[in-house]
Amino acid sequence: MELLQLYYFMQVAKKENMSQVAKDLHIAQPSLSQTIKRLENELDTPLFDRQGKHLQLNEYGRIVERYGQHIFTALENIQSEIADLKGINHSTVSLKIQAASSLLPDLLKTFRQRHPDIHFMISQSTSNQPFPNESNLTLYAARQANTNDYLLLKERLVAILPIDHPLASKESIALQDLKEDLFISLDPQSNLYELLHYYCQQCHFEPNIHLYSDNPNTFRELLNLGMDVALIPEITWKQDIYPHLVIKPIHDIDCFRYIYLHWQKDQYQSSSAKALTAHIIEYFQQFTK
Repeated sequence: MELLQLYYFMQVAKKENMSQVAKDLHIAQPSLSQTIKRLENELDTPLFDRQGKHLQLNEYGRIVERYGQHIFTALENIQSEIADLKGINHSTVSLKIQAASSLLPDLLKTFRQRHPDIHFMISQSTSNQPFPNESNLTLYAARQANTNDYLLLKERLVAILPIDHPLASKESIALQDLKEDLFISLDPQSNLYELLHYYCQQCHFEPNIHLYSDNPNTFRELLNLGMDVALIPEITWKQDIYPHLVIKPIHDIDCFRYIYLHWQKDQYQSSSAKALTAHIIEYFQQFTK
């Protein structure tokens, strides 16, 4: 099996379209098709189920894809570790933020004080989708414990209400008591949306979501209008100021979320990525004391 054959196969496996891959790689489609066919002949088995122009990996193809990912990750690791040892091309760290975005400015400020020469590529999303391979580190939230990644924080969710809400004077509230209220939520791809639906369903009702936002900052601004109720994280959002709202603990059900730090375990971590990993872990320790 040649490396070029495997590379072409991996691209077709990703796109599931031979003509699109040929266009992306700037090669003739017949040449690409012949390369994939030679690989199948060498392995003595088809690797795709073909339906017209659409290709789908079969069980044999999924085996090749799994080992192919290991091979190309290893090749990338060789380049990264050698560059790191030489002290070149390792001063940039990519960080994907899917949760606790309000902590990001302070987290990066304190890191830069220690490591002023390290640069960042920051991307942010409320999406709870699988982790992008191009990011060195991903900060994300989950409803359930996940033993595969590093647990940074377990935090409770609390209710936030308009200051003139009938329950605003209570020390704590039952989530069940909000079943007739209008909610505001992050977008349906977000972890907070998933948490809101899950815990409301545990209390036998569906939340009536009146407003959605795909931006946490806009979400907070809409909250401050004082029209709707919401569930928010107790710790990572507590530094925000809500002059027209009150925050109340929930006593009829335990509402938690878990914040994790994820990195690709089979990918080489540069010294810069390791430094940021250690800093993030240390930074979150202040919330667990």
